[in-house]
Order: sequence, then C-alpha cells, then structure tokens
Amino acid sequence: MSDKKIIEIFKLNQRSEVSRAAASLCHQLIGKKWSPEYSLGQTESWFLDWLNDDIPLAFVTLEENTLVGMCSLQFNDGIRSDLMPWLGDLCVARTHQGRGIGKYALTPVQAPVHHFCSQL
Repeated sequence: MSDKKIIEIFKLNQRSEVSRAAASLCHQLIGKKWSPEYSLGQTESWFLDWLNDDIPLAFVTLEENTLVGMCSLQFNDGIRSDLMPWLGDLCVARTHQGRGIGKYALTPVQAPVHHFCSQL
C-alpha cells in the first residue's frame, strides 16, 4: 500500500464548506504578519467575495479532503493597479510545507490568468 495521499485543487466555490478554514489559514500565515489591522472576520468576508468562477477567485488545496493550502487571484493588489491579474495569497499549512504543494497549487491559476490577459 502506498503512503502517498491524494492532493486535489478546487475553486473555492466548488468546496465552499472549507471557506472559513481557508480564511483562517490565510489569516494565520499571512494576515497576522502583513496586515495585522485586519481581523479574521474581515478575512472571512473576503473569502465570501472569492466564491467565483472568474477573477477575483480563490483555489483551495485539499489532501484527503483536508485543507492544506490556498491561493487567490485578484484584479490587483490595491497598490499597483497596472499589474493585473495579481496572485493575492499563496499559503500552505506549516505541517505540509516543503513538499511542493505551493508550486502545485499554482497550476490551476494559469488558465484564468491566460484568459484574462487575452481579453486585454
């Protein structure tokens, strides 16, 4: 029997039940350090805004149906509006870091980026 576990990536709107956990992961790993003025509740609100099929949207990475990472794709970062679309967040649970999950999580982001850029 193999020790490899199945890792899958979904748009957040396909697995909306992990929205709060994804917001919490993002808040713990990114928000507290880079944006301490934002509460977990505000982060959860953003995740509700990312339940889309198109930008802005978020992707969640699950291992055996457990959230292990997430990333978001936004129009811009609010600072450089000339740079778009923008990879807004990329985080992997500390227990799963160093396994290539972050790199793998970027794979589905490429299609909406290419689509968005072709519309410019």
